[in-house]
Amino acid sequence: MALVEPEQNHLLGDLSDLGNSESEFFTEEEFLENTRIKNKSTAQGYDAMLSNVRLFCLDSKTDFETILSSLKEQSDKGNKMATIKFIQRWINWMAEEHPHLRMRSNSFGHRRNFVPKDNPALKGYAFKIRVYFEMVVGILVTSKILKKRIKYPETKERESPIPLEREQLRNILENIHDAKRQVLYRVIKDTACRISAGVQLRKKHFDMTKNPPEVTFPAHIMKKDTNGQSIEVTKYIIKEDEEILSNLLDSYDNPEDLVFATNENPDQAINNEESFFRRLVKNLGYTRRYKHSDRLVVNIHSIKAFT
Repeated sequence: MALVEPEQNHLLGDLSDLGNSESEFFTEEEFLENTRIKNKSTAQGYDAMLSNVRLFCLDSKTDFETILSSLKEQSDKGNKMATIKFIQRWINWMAEEHPHLRMRSNSFGHRRNFVPKDNPALKGYAFKIRVYFEMVVGILVTSKILKKRIKYPETKERESPIPLEREQLRNILENIHDAKRQVLYRVIKDTACRISAGVQLRKKHFDMTKNPPEVTFPAHIMKKDTNGQSIEVTKYIIKEDEEILSNLLDSYDNPEDLVFATNENPDQAINNEESFFRRLVKNLGYTRRYKHSDRLVVNIHSIKAFT
């Protein structure tokens, strides 16, 4: 659990500044809103945790709010084990197969099969629900008790990542007929950037006068590390892709123009690309999935990982 302690300190400190004149605790809406303001990845983690625990309650023929009320009542009477037992049952459930369940995979409504969680994910969820119980429900479960009492199932063997083949990459690029999108995926290939960073690049981030041409990824569009920090990174464009990128950049007058996205909302832009890429690889027949995650073997991140 040591890996998640920095998030704990960061989150609890932020929440303590919120204030609530009517209650010593926070509403779920206040709690989630604060995580969204401070850190997007933290917010997504708490959203996923709550989706999973509500699905668990639904699959158990009850509802989360009823459970919370019961656990709070037991806690106020001094019975902390009721909360520990609930977390343990939920942890066990998340580690199992549930082929009859479908989960929302993102904020835009896409759904996927329920995927059993491995130990690192289970420990992260246990930490998050502990913070939620303390800040929203008023049930205190310390990290020490959580570590001592919660048992995690043995981690199942995961399949090793399957690298994208050169022929697959060539086929994918040849079947992207939109010129701007074609360049986007070539830039991802050259720089190994995430799609979330690629769609936020602006004309000013490219310097075609350098040899080789440079792409500067400002810190605010880069993924944060475990301490919530990110740094500016410079990457390079290969000779093969220089001309097609230069032609695209010449079509923009304003240095502030987004090069690849048409939507200033990065979440919407990312969703658009992920949806496009899923359709593309399925149409090309790349439908193999990893058993442990139900994720397509050839996915949008395969371009980033290509070497």
